Amino acid sequence: MNTNNNAPTLEEFKEAVLKRFAPLAEETREARHGGPTPAEYMETEDAESAIKDNYEMCLDEFNNGEITRNVFLTGAAASAADCLSMLY
Repeated sequence: MNTNNNAPTLEEFKEAVLKRFAPLAEETREARHGGPTPAEYMETEDAESAIKDNYEMCLDEFNNGEITRNVFLTGAAASAADCLSMLY
């Protein structure tokens, strides 16, 4: 049982987003026959901004007791990954 009640760091959140975003982006990258890798794309200004905005919104929800750490790193990360896949 995970007893860590601390909010995920931005870096932890980005890792969780990449884990979910990479398979989605690779399909698109193959269809386009190239482009930035998922990790490279996540370093772009647009992606960084989208991730940070999502993180800050979820951090507020976490701090208000509306979501758990697990939801933050799974559901919120998956939502951010879906958003990035549309931008990619």
